Amino acid sequence: MQYRRIKVKNNSTKVESSSGDSLLDELLALKNITLDSKIDEFLNPKKEDFISPYVFSDAKKAKERILESITKEEKILIWGDFDCDGVTSTTILYKTLKELNAQVLTFIPNRLNHGHGLNTKELVKFVSKEQIKLVITVDCATGDTSEVNLLKSLGVDTIITDHHTIDTEIPKAYAIINPQVKNAIKEDTPIEKITSLTYNCGAIIAYKLAVILLEEVDNEDLKDELLLIAAIGAIADVVPLVGENRSIVALGLQILNKKKEKSNKAIYKLLNKNLKDKEITSYDIGFILAPRINAVGRLADAQLSFEFLNTEDDTKLNFIIEKLDNYNKIRQSKCQETYDEILETIKNNKQEQNAPAIILINPDWHIGVIGIAAAKIVEEFNKSCFLMTVDDSNNARCSIRSNESINVYEILKENEDLFLGFGGHKLAGGCSFNLDNISFEEVKKALIKTILDKKEENNEDNILYCDIELESSNLDLSLLDTINKLEPLGQGNEPPLFCLFNAQLIEYKLIGKEQNHLRIVIQKDDKKFSCVKWNEKNFAIPPNSNCDIAFYPR
Repeated sequence: MQYRRIKVKNNSTKVESSSGDSLLDELLALKNITLDSKIDEFLNPKKEDFISPYVFSDAKKAKERILESITKEEKILIWGDFDCDGVTSTTILYKTLKELNAQVLTFIPNRLNHGHGLNTKELVKFVSKEQIKLVITVDCATGDTSEVNLLKSLGVDTIITDHHTIDTEIPKAYAIINPQVKNAIKEDTPIEKITSLTYNCGAIIAYKLAVILLEEVDNEDLKDELLLIAAIGAIADVVPLVGENRSIVALGLQILNKKKEKSNKAIYKLLNKNLKDKEITSYDIGFILAPRINAVGRLADAQLSFEFLNTEDDTKLNFIIEKLDNYNKIRQSKCQETYDEILETIKNNKQEQNAPAIILINPDWHIGVIGIAAAKIVEEFNKSCFLMTVDDSNNARCSIRSNESINVYEILKENEDLFLGFGGHKLAGGCSFNLDNISFEEVKKALIKTILDKKEENNEDNILYCDIELESSNLDLSLLDTINKLEPLGQGNEPPLFCLFNAQLIEYKLIGKEQNHLRIVIQKDDKKFSCVKWNEKNFAIPPNSNCDIAFYPR
């Protein structure tokens, strides 16, 4: 483990309100939330905060085309994606169209066989065998111009719902609902709402279409269930939990905790198996539910995750949950193997240790786990990590994770001529290139050059910034009550990171069945605290040393 120097963020925001909790006021001020009206909106989200789906230019057009299809008894295909956001998006529209008595089919691509987005071969099969007349995409297809054109030539309309940013030509689909596409949002929409919409995940975009389709339907239980599923998609896709996103996630979690099994039997059953009637938080969705849904899409066929969200039969559900657990264990094992192998490679290679980023390739690595392994490498070495594997077409496929030192999307954009395709945002991304046309070494050299050129100014390496310094007297159960008021926590609304300076290390030992977690006991003043560092085996600080600790209270 590479230790970092701890600093406290410099917060000069003036607190103009008091919630009656000085620490809560300070935490809200760190998020630039200081006015009474903004504090109330943050702490008490309401459905009235949601942005109307009709701000999308094509919303009414999409609704009318879908209802026309239902009236004509045309077959509708929902084309999804294999991650949790894609599966939840597919489920939202599937449940909506079933409620409207539509003739609806679904297809979720296989990560290995089909890749992301529309697939010509599978589309032709559906059109010829099922006589599909309308395709609705979720969480994909904004860049699939040739596939949309093919469908149009076959007499099939396409409605695209998506949230990805695409630099290529936009397809001439029947309707596009994607806040990242130019002119997709009406011109008179306030800039604050436009900004909030650009943070939406695929499931929330699908939910917005569902809302207008169900306007005349009196089924509040279904509407609540769809809101819950959209919340899960948002947490899983790690979109910023700010603005509308946060309101949707907050209310979705309220529904799950209030209605329990009635909100969605499968979701509650899986979570309650692990939590035993404790209140379910965004953390539980992010670290218990979402990894299990994602694991199937990473390793096998995400259709199983779709079935999980859409079955009521207890026997079948128990069987699926057991399979999801098993896939997650396999994913964890594969990820750990890959991580250990990468760690060994780096530790035996001085050049990699001193490089501005870690860039490695191995055809034996599984495409479904290299992104997770890359995230762990970033945490270990505090530098960006590019991990690549090779598919059957000799294409290198790369997953990227980063810290704040570079903007991943900008690095890829600068080198787009090298790639078959690329995408991402500041902290994560992916790309692919054909090894018959360009070597790994050439790509690595180009990436490193760009990283050195683009490395953000004034970035201090090996610094960990904490939100607030606490004293030992501040560490009691009321601290947890204060943090819980910030829920739901996640990307963009991260849990506060606290620090204790000049604590004394009392002891440490390895714990867990595999002896792969670290338990540390520290003392500050007259209080002792037990700390856990997950998936950490090494600790180079001797007992009785003084140390600074950065931590999340649990």
